[in-house]
Amino acid sequence: MKILVLKNGALIQEIELHPGSTYVVGRKKDCDIVLDAIPGISRQHFHVEEDETGQWSVRVLSKVTPIQFDGSDVFDLALENDFIFHLLNYRFQFIGHEQASTDTIDSISSTADTLDSPLAQVDFN
Repeated sequence: MKILVLKNGALIQEIELHPGSTYVVGRKKDCDIVLDAIPGISRQHFHVEEDETGQWSVRVLSKVTPIQFDGSDVFDLALENDFIFHLLNYRFQFIGHEQASTDTIDSISSTADTLDSPLAQVDFN
């Protein structure tokens, strides 16, 4: 599992998430994911954590600025594969193991299909 962090559309950080861990996101220098010190971002803005059932979630600690998910302001969000949420000019994308495994299988299947196609067997020399 991992979270991709993008700022103004550019990837700035990729964090591997370890089972049972909690990750703090904010402008404070000792946060796991450090964001710029701009108005609207708290020192410890939100946590990303896994509960005892293995469910990853985001819990906003800031009383002022929520995160945005699917066009709505939220303070708590249960994460699923490929969920994307925003905080001001930052975008966070959650990637679960199932997503990575599926992408790998799809890629391998696509390559195998291409190799089995009639064009893959034609000698162009």
